[in-house]
Amino acid sequence: MTRRALSPSLVVAAVLADAQGEHRLAFYLLFAAIPALAISAIGAFGEYVEGSSPIFASFSAVVLFLVVVGTALRAPALPDHSVPTLALSVLVLALVLVAAQGLLELVRGRLERQRPRRVARQVD
Repeated sequence: MTRRALSPSLVVAAVLADAQGEHRLAFYLLFAAIPALAISAIGAFGEYVEGSSPIFASFSAVVLFLVVVGTALRAPALPDHSVPTLALSVLVLALVLVAAQGLLELVRGRLERQRPRRVARQVD
């Protein structure tokens, strides 16, 4: 559970830091999110290999890619205390995908709880 909650928390914190004008802090939060997102993407790929839906693995991989690209675009602008527009756009897109992934996981969890369980019958 912590594995899945850490990376979205760091992305949201980076968006909030950007909104407050703390672009250097947002850069470091995104930089810290990269390993967490990579672990999450590997876990989602493992679940896909075991028979889960490919949508979660795809979302995780795309979010990881977007955060890496967004972080790389920010790095040269750190001394200027500014953020390139493309880096902000990439971060917003990553945030939208993280939110969509969370929503899909919530729906999947509700559907799994509502699915009737099969009870093995004992033969006497």
